[in-house]
Amino acid sequence: MRRFPLTLVVALLILMPAAASAATFRYGENYSLLKDEAVEGDFYVASPNATIAGRVSGDLQAIGGNVFLGNGVAQDVFIIGGTVNSIGSVGGDLRIIGGTVVISGRVLEDLVVAGANSKVLSTATIQGNAVLAGGQVALDGTVRGNLKIVGGRVTVNAVIDGSADIAADELIIGPNTRVLGDLSYAASRPALVDPAAKIFGETTYKEISTRSKVQKLIPTFWGTWVFVRFFMLLVGALVLHGVFRRISERFVQFGISHFLKSFLWGFLFLLAVPVASVLVLLTFVGMPFVLLGASIYVLFLTLAFFYSPILLGAIIWKLARREAAVIVSWKSILLGVVVVTLLGYLPYGGIVLKSFLFVIALGAIGTVLFQKFSEVR
Repeated sequence: MRRFPLTLVVALLILMPAAASAATFRYGENYSLLKDEAVEGDFYVASPNATIAGRVSGDLQAIGGNVFLGNGVAQDVFIIGGTVNSIGSVGGDLRIIGGTVVISGRVLEDLVVAGANSKVLSTATIQGNAVLAGGQVALDGTVRGNLKIVGGRVTVNAVIDGSADIAADELIIGPNTRVLGDLSYAASRPALVDPAAKIFGETTYKEISTRSKVQKLIPTFWGTWVFVRFFMLLVGALVLHGVFRRISERFVQFGISHFLKSFLWGFLFLLAVPVASVLVLLTFVGMPFVLLGASIYVLFLTLAFFYSPILLGAIIWKLARREAAVIVSWKSILLGVVVVTLLGYLPYGGIVLKSFLFVIALGAIGTVLFQKFSEVR
């Protein structure tokens, strides 16, 4: 498995305040951290098939088609994957975006899951709060804090020490359910409650139609500005790729195949231009050059803003489909825009990943345009 050069790792740590200690990066077709192995500090993995069976003393951030988390992670975990299985202990928060998500281990802080099919098994214990969203959600474990669920078909057969707030098309409450606080749920019909289930607090039911719930949930949860930004980003990315298809594909291919080099050049460009502008301003004839440099700087930042989701969508598409070639299509762009938007709602890890992608896109754009300029000359 390839190890990243130390100088680039140091540069990356400057951008990532969350990774103040040593960080380890791994990528490849298949990656496994064996049970008897350990990683000191933060750990970043990108692989179509990632198995983390060893110990991680810091944060873990992983992206892949299939991600398995065993053993334990001392701090926070953030995973994006097609299929995610977490059986190990997580010392901080556990946040997952995936297609199929199964959790059977212990989470010492909060759990946040967004997936098409999510299951929290009976062996799982969430010491903090739990937030679950998906088409099908099944909760059989123990939640020491409060519970919030938004889903289509929701099954709860769990012990909840706090209160539960659920919005679903169909809600089933199993015999092992114990809710020490209040239960508040909104559904298209009353929940199917097993007689053995116990709700110690007050139960509140609000009847809704699925259509009206979606119409009310979207503007309330996401906000109007979020949708404006989402569509601006999506339309901008699609237009840029459609108009500049060939050069756009070169940006993405270079960003993926040389993403550390892209990150380094992007990071230097991000810092060097403002510093150089200040130095040029000290001269008598510097203003025209500063205006020109500022215009180019803003243009590059704008391009990087729109190409970040294009780059991320191509990476996820490549990992999920296990294709050797880098494919950029409207589907991959839409996927990238959706994931980038969701990352904005994840504290710390989401901002770090978005910043990382932005700098990589900036470096790839600058490098490819410089190569293009050299070819023309």
